[in-house]
Parts: sequence; structure tokens; C-alpha cells
Amino acid sequence: MSNVTEEQKKQMKFMGLLSPVMIVMFSLNAPSALPLYWTVGGMFLIIQTLLARRSMRKKKIQSGLRTKFNILMPGKCSFPGFLI
Repeated sequence: MSNVTEEQKKQMKFMGLLSPVMIVMFSLNAPSALPLYWTVGGMFLIIQTLLARRSMRKKKIQSGLRTKFNILMPGKCSFPGFLI
């Protein structure tokens, strides 16, 4: 996001704030199943995102340790706790 202009950042921030308000307004006028579907779907998306971030963080840490171990002891491919 480093090549995003200030104008685009302002628009993205505004839409990020406006979207939840619009969803609430639509939900008040929709049948009850639709807001329930949106809420449950949003919860699953949040949980999925948290799990994916945790998994990616763990893999990044493991690959960093694996790289450090290979630099310290070249030719040694196995390290306890890693599946190589």
C-alpha cells in the first residue's frame, strides 16, 4: 500500500467507515435471516483470517530459524521440531 495516493487513502478510510453503517441500515429493513447470514459469515471470516495469520506467522518464524540453523551448521538439514 506504499504506492497509494493520499486521496485514495482518504476514500478507503471513508468507505471503511461507511460500509458498516450501510450494512446496519440494510439489515434493519431486510428479513431477519439476511442480517443473521451476514453476521455469521462475518464471524467465520474473522476466525479464518486470525487462523491464517497465526499459521503464516508460525511458518515465517520456522523458516527464519531454519535459515539461521543452516547458516550456523551448513549441511545439517534436520533440526528438532522441523519437518524438512
